[in-house]
Amino acid sequence: MKHTKKFKKITCITLLSLLGIIISIFLYFKLIGFIVYDKTIRNEFVNEIKSSPVLPERFYVIYNKIYPQSINGNQWIYLIRRTLFKKGNNECPCRLASFESKRPWHENTNVSLYTSHIENFVSQKECLNYYANQKNINQISEKLFNKGLFALNDNEIIELILVMEHPSFSRIDM
Repeated sequence: MKHTKKFKKITCITLLSLLGIIISIFLYFKLIGFIVYDKTIRNEFVNEIKSSPVLPERFYVIYNKIYPQSINGNQWIYLIRRTLFKKGNNECPCRLASFESKRPWHENTNVSLYTSHIENFVSQKECLNYYANQKNINQISEKLFNKGLFALNDNEIIELILVMEHPSFSRIDM
C-alpha cells in the first residue's frame, strides 16, 4: 500500500515535470523570435507576405487536398508528421515562404525557429500567396494554359501546383 502511494506520487511528479518541459520548449520556440530577430527586417518580410496578391479560393482548397493540413496547420504539424510518421506530404506554406525569401536568417539561425516566429503575424494562406507569387505562378499559368489564375479549372490548378513545387514537371521552359 505504501509503495503504491509512493509510485503514484513519483509518476505524477514525473508527468508534471515532463509537461513543464514540453510547455517550456514550445514557449521558447514561440517567443524567442521576439528577442533574436530584428523587428525591422521581420516587419519588412511580414509586409511583403501580407501585400502578396491573393490566389483564387479554389487554389487553397486544392492545395490543402494535395498537402493535408497545410493551410489550417502550422510548421509544427508539418515537422511532427514528417519526423514521427514519415509523412512529408503536408507542406507548410510559411516554412516554404521563409526558405524562398532568402533573408539573412538562412546563414545564422534555424528556419524552423524563424518560421515559428513569422506565424505569429501571418496566416498560412498569406504565406502561400507570397510563396506562389515568388514562384511566378501567374506567368506560369499564362504560359501553360494561356489564361490567368482565376480562369483555371481544377485540373489546371493541380498541374500548376505540381509545377510550382516541382518545376521539372513543366511542359514549358521556365
